[in-house]
Amino acid sequence: GRAPVSAWDTNSLRAAVNERRAAITWQAEGRESSVALERLDGYSLLVNGKSDGSAISDAPTQVMLGLIPAILHRRPETALVIGLGTGQTAGWLAQVPSIQKVDVLELEPVVAIAAEQFAAVNNDVLASPKVHLIFGDARELVLTLRERYDLVVSEPSNPYRAGVASLFTTEFYEAVSARLKPSGLFAQWVQAYELSPRAVASVLGTLAGPFRFVETWETLVIGDLVLLASNIELQHDVSVIRGRTETEPYRSALAYVWGVSGVEGLY
Repeated sequence: GRAPVSAWDTNSLRAAVNERRAAITWQAEGRESSVALERLDGYSLLVNGKSDGSAISDAPTQVMLGLIPAILHRRPETALVIGLGTGQTAGWLAQVPSIQKVDVLELEPVVAIAAEQFAAVNNDVLASPKVHLIFGDARELVLTLRERYDLVVSEPSNPYRAGVASLFTTEFYEAVSARLKPSGLFAQWVQAYELSPRAVASVLGTLAGPFRFVETWETLVIGDLVLLASNIELQHDVSVIRGRTETEPYRSALAYVWGVSGVEGLY
């Protein structure tokens, strides 16, 4: 984990280390990463010591990252999710009635074992016949996949981490654009905390190269953003979206993660 060691004395640091160790319920060395499950603040997935998702506190972002583009698309049938994590994004997308297939790209196979422990909040994603898990580097896989999707959702780790910045480049976004159908939507998670305003502006500016239209949604007030990009202008037909928010899984998701209901709650 991470700790502000410069602010602690020796005893405080030892106590913090012991507290973190006691909270680890499972851990494994994977092909690319060290993976663990922690119960210090809810149930969290740790990758190389850094939390990459939690069952409760990150649910508003992980659930709505997939459902925001799904509810705005006319009728999504196929989706591509970059990063399995806790499985909540793919699992909730698979609940959309029109969705027939959800392909998930994951770099570390051990993450799939961890995701099984989040079945209660990810709709048992790995048991869904709609979900297909593909292991490998998303940079390469997006270039080699032949299928085109209605929705592409990118949920890598924080962009300041080693190797992750390559998933925020012009080249990667061009590859994503090529994997979308003409009316397809791309959703990119990005943090607005622990990043400089210049870095966030860089992500927005880069995304606006391959895509003609970009919207910014906030899923958590602490600074989780969803950048919604497309090559066709999104139509916010309130009457249509109102009807969708009254159907599943949107109705349950809005109540579960945001504590709201209806189209007014969504916006």
